[in-house]
Amino acid sequence: ALRELMPMDIPDEGYRHIARCADLERLVLMYCRETSDRATEHIAALRNLQRYFASYTKITDRTPEILSEIDSLEEIELYGCPGVTDAGIARLSRLPRLREVKVSGQNVSAGVADVFPAGVKVRWER
Repeated sequence: ALRELMPMDIPDEGYRHIARCADLERLVLMYCRETSDRATEHIAALRNLQRYFASYTKITDRTPEILSEIDSLEEIELYGCPGVTDAGIARLSRLPRLREVKVSGQNVSAGVADVFPAGVKVRWER
C-alpha cells in the first residue's frame, strides 16, 4: 500500500485520485505552488493520514479547517502560505492525536502556539 506521496505539478482536481489512496499516511506538497483549498477538500477523506506538509501553496485558512477534521493527523507543517493566518492554524488545536505543528508565513504569529494543548510541540518561524 502507498504510505507516502509527494505530488508535483498536479492540478487541484487531480487530488481526487490521491484521495483514493486509503492507506496514505504522509502527504508532502512541495513544489505545488498552484495547489489550493480545493485540493485539500479532495483529501479530506484520508482517515489514515498522519503527516501533512505544504509549502508556498495557494491554500487559505480553509485548509487547516478541513485538516482539523482528520483525526489521524499527528504532524502538520505549513510554510510560506500567505493565505493561512493564526485563526486558521488555531483550528488545528482540536486534533486529538496532534503532536507537532511547524508554521511560518507573513500572516502567522508566534502567539499561535498559545492555543495548543501542552503536549503539542509548536515551532513558529518568521
